[in-house]
Amino acid sequence: MIYRAPDKLPTAFQRQSVFVAGGISDCPDWQSDMVSMIDHDLYDIVNPRRERGFDQTGATADEQIAWEHRALSLVDSCIFWFPRETLCPISLFEAGKMLMHAQHHDVRLAIGWHPDYQRAFDLEVQIRLEHLEPKYLLHAAPGWDELCAVVKKTWG
Repeated sequence: MIYRAPDKLPTAFQRQSVFVAGGISDCPDWQSDMVSMIDHDLYDIVNPRRERGFDQTGATADEQIAWEHRALSLVDSCIFWFPRETLCPISLFEAGKMLMHAQHHDVRLAIGWHPDYQRAFDLEVQIRLEHLEPKYLLHAAPGWDELCAVVKKTWG
């Protein structure tokens, strides 16, 4: 099943679950491409991109942030993409949270970024400092094609 913000989330997923995290505001809809690579028969997929956008402040933004926060606390896996279009401040925050969460809660992560992503160095250092075992950190490197290859191999 695909859960798309602001769909009602379950109290627990019935299957393995994958959150597609990363840039939304001022970014192309890369989530649709990523979701299409994941086997819908095996995984519950959580896509935070709404069909219609949302303001960066106010009730809808609050609802979006709360929805993502809850979804991230439920999933077994998380795929992050950091595009070049924006710094993705919320996604950076969420990535840090999930890096801390991964090893303690058996969550698998795949993290990729565009080679021109403005905070690539910071992201690489923060990821390295966590010293995650390979079974939790499946991928952490620049390049869309490289991230997609890991997604297809792991969740496809």
